[in-house]
Amino acid sequence: EFNKPFNEIMFDFENKLQDIFSGRSIVTKINFEEDSVSLNVNGNKTIKAKQVIYCGHIKELMNLVPHEFFATKLRQKIAKAQVVTAICLDVLHAGVITDRENLHVLQGSQKEEMVPCFGLFQKPFLKDGKDHQLSQWMVFIPQDQSEEPEDTVTFLKHLKRQIKRAYPTALDNIIAERIFVPECLGLNETIKTPGELIKGADERLWVASPELNSFPHLLGASLQARWILSNLG
Repeated sequence: EFNKPFNEIMFDFENKLQDIFSGRSIVTKINFEEDSVSLNVNGNKTIKAKQVIYCGHIKELMNLVPHEFFATKLRQKIAKAQVVTAICLDVLHAGVITDRENLHVLQGSQKEEMVPCFGLFQKPFLKDGKDHQLSQWMVFIPQDQSEEPEDTVTFLKHLKRQIKRAYPTALDNIIAERIFVPECLGLNETIKTPGELIKGADERLWVASPELNSFPHLLGASLQARWILSNLG
């Protein structure tokens, strides 16, 4: 169901898979054996499976699988591709800022303010008898800029400036805020078809990265997942 907030979809998904869902488990290495895939988890645990679906970003996959499984030209292309990430801001407001739940695209008129910012307001809710509202915002930036603290601060200030222009009192009475920068949201180009991706992986490793689809981001990831599920039967 896509008629509810994404965090609720993920919560429902985790509940359905609570018997097999393993949080705080980071795959640190993927190895291919004769008829299975071996996953090294958190550096000290091994899980084996006949088939694995990888849902992360394609650039991160290069650090997980053995070097020889990526064709040289493909490895070079992925290495040169620009990684896109974002400055993300979640704000918990005291009171109701707006009843508009549509996606906001905010952009200044000056040249330095032309970088668009995206955000939305969740439905207001009551806590301790008082109105609260959560808003979530982001501005896309190249990964190399996110690694520089000064650039991160500059983009964050830009983001807050655009919010205040649209809603002058939105940031006046904040209960809490969260700032985070994902390591990677995607690449700036489409890579190759799944069949040409990894040598020797056969049908043991399926890659659901949106960069392999002709459509980007969430739509590409959804279509890639559908393609994998149709092949798995």
